[in-house]
This record gives sequence, C-alpha cells and structure tokens, in this order.
Amino acid sequence: MTVEVLDAQGRVHPKADDLIVFSLEGEGSLTAVGNSNPVSTESYTGDRRRAFRGRCLAVVKSNGKAGAIRLRAEAEGLEPAETIITAG
Repeated sequence: MTVEVLDAQGRVHPKADDLIVFSLEGEGSLTAVGNSNPVSTESYTGDRRRAFRGRCLAVVKSNGKAGAIRLRAEAEGLEPAETIITAG
C-alpha cells in the first residue's frame, strides 16, 4: 500500500518526510516498509518509515485465512488514514 502525505489541496507534498507509523489488525502481517530514498539507512522491517518526497510504502501479507486486514497509517500532526483489504 502506498501512503501519500497530502497538502491542503489534496496534492502530494514533495518535501514531506514525516515519520509514518503503521499498525495492522486482522488476517495478515506487515512484511516490510519502504520509500524510494536511495540513501536511506532505515530498516525495511518494523512498523515505521519516513516518507520521501511525500510517499512511503507498506507491504502487507495475508496469513492465508479469509477475512479483513485493516492497515492504519499515522504521523504526528497529520490525520490518520486507514484502509481495509479483504483476503479471500
């Protein structure tokens, strides 16, 4: 899932580097996090990643059971966002 930090007009903020914290509930797991920063030394494992040019990525994996996977992204000073993925 791609996370984008948006400005007041709904456009990706190209200088945003907020620390995004992910949480997951349901029939899956957070496998990896990333961004496209070629010089980042942040770990690809864990539950957080800094946005780079307003974007970062969460890789979610189903546990093989049918059901909902709820992924939430939060950052200090920003509204949280979440999505539900249906695993079949």
